[in-house]
Amino acid sequence: RASALAAFVALGARAEELCASHPGAACDETSLLQRKTSAARADLAAGHGDGLLGNGLDGMALCPQDTFRVSPIVFSCDGASGSQSFTMPPKKMETAQDIPRGAVDLTVSVTANVDVDVYLFDTDKKAYVVHYDPHKAPINDRARKGTYKSVEVEFSGDDRDSPVTESVNIGGVLPFECSLRLQNYAEEEAQAEMTYSYTGVSPCPKTPPGCDSYSAEVLQAAKLAVWQWSFLAQVKHRNFSAAWAAWSAFQFQVEGGKEHYIAWSMFKSLFGACGEIKGEAWLWMATFRYMDTNADGVLSMTEVQAAFGAYEYDAAAAKETCLTASFEMQDKYGGFDLAEAALLEAVPMSNGAGYTPAEFSQILAILGESKWRNAFWHTDVDENGLISKEELRRLCELYTTTSTTTTTTTTTTTTTTTTTTTTT
Repeated sequence: RASALAAFVALGARAEELCASHPGAACDETSLLQRKTSAARADLAAGHGDGLLGNGLDGMALCPQDTFRVSPIVFSCDGASGSQSFTMPPKKMETAQDIPRGAVDLTVSVTANVDVDVYLFDTDKKAYVVHYDPHKAPINDRARKGTYKSVEVEFSGDDRDSPVTESVNIGGVLPFECSLRLQNYAEEEAQAEMTYSYTGVSPCPKTPPGCDSYSAEVLQAAKLAVWQWSFLAQVKHRNFSAAWAAWSAFQFQVEGGKEHYIAWSMFKSLFGACGEIKGEAWLWMATFRYMDTNADGVLSMTEVQAAFGAYEYDAAAAKETCLTASFEMQDKYGGFDLAEAALLEAVPMSNGAGYTPAEFSQILAILGESKWRNAFWHTDVDENGLISKEELRRLCELYTTTSTTTTTTTTTTTTTTTTTTTTT
């Protein structure tokens, strides 16, 4: 792994040479970053017959070149052990890990600061295998050990005292697909750590369980998501130094190193920290893959900074959009007071201090404008990430009609002709 990581230094030059040798190729910065990523993954793949690229800087297995990571555990045919830290929203159940058919001797343990329950769910039969409630599963808080579909399953039991720890052990080769589900019963966010171990996957699949195809469609979705995330991050923090400091809770350091990184398991929280980006459940995972340009399984400060700068404010476009929106407000409602009442009814303000970016986009959609991001940046004068009523009023009054009156003075000149007659 050390030699592979050292090779990253030369990847930029290799990508640039490849770009220069193909004059018709797209050689913009984004394309170059993707070339570097592909080159990095190709180097790491050498010598790994199961397609995995070894381990990343966080100690987790790296997915093959044309795939991206979609679960905390990427299952290797040779087995592995490790741990993942993550957060869980209050009063919510989530699928923490899909477990593939063929996993051998799997043990999973979850420790949390609040009451988090561990369940094992048979996705083929759509029924619980492990649950604290005896009425819901054959393995439960009363019957903690038993045989299910030819494998031995053991449950540690229901724990409610902080720190809460619950575990599930499956002995033998798993003959069905299942999922590990976690239920946070607390009114607060859970800080959890999942540790695991298994001895292999049999038979060994072509694509490692925990990886999915990184198709052209997925790449394009990730590219758009980076741009959207960049806008929201800049609106909230305005500069990268402030953002990186605010995101310290999502960072970790490699033992003996000084640089801070963002691990895959923490990126989901960072991805949603600045505002909602609508998309498929895998979108944040594909976005991580897109941002991880050197393919080491973590995001460095440099990689995050590059993504942070993806959105660039266009002042001319902002002014044009704002002028059009202002005209539409005046034309449609006749003035700000009527406009405010109508817009508040159509788009309720969730935050008393002002409209969020998502709400502002709805307002501009009502006014017939779809390109709202530059306009938001232009309108948010106090740079607090919200559009206040006063800022909305200024937007409404931006377009003004000036009446120019031209007065024409006509001067009429009367000419009198006198005729003199002389008689001889």
